[in-house]
Amino acid sequence: MDILTHPEAVTSELATTWLREQGSLSQGEVVSVTVDALRSTDLSVTASLRLSYSPDTNGDVPDSLFFKAAGTITVWVSLGKSIVALSMVCSILQQDCGSVTTV
Repeated sequence: MDILTHPEAVTSELATTWLREQGSLSQGEVVSVTVDALRSTDLSVTASLRLSYSPDTNGDVPDSLFFKAAGTITVWVSLGKSIVALSMVCSILQQDCGSVTTV
C-alpha cells in the first residue's frame, strides 16, 4: 500500500476497502469522500473526510474518517556564501525522502 500524503488521495474505493477490512462495512460501499476542515502545517496535514454510502449499505457505518499525514519541513542552512533550502517530506515510516536545492 502506498503512503498517502494528502486527503484528496482517499478515494471511495479505498475508504470502502478500509472499512471492509476493519469489519465496519459488510454490505454496500462508499460512493463519495468529501474533504472537510483541511489543516496543513509544516509538521502535518489533517482533515475530516465526510463519507456517503450506496443505498444498500446497512449497519453502523461512520459518517466521517480522520486523516493525518506528515507534512513538509523546510530548513534554511547557510553554507558560506550560498544558502541551501533543505526540503524534507517525512513519512510515517521515517524514510529519508529529502532533497536539497541551492538558491
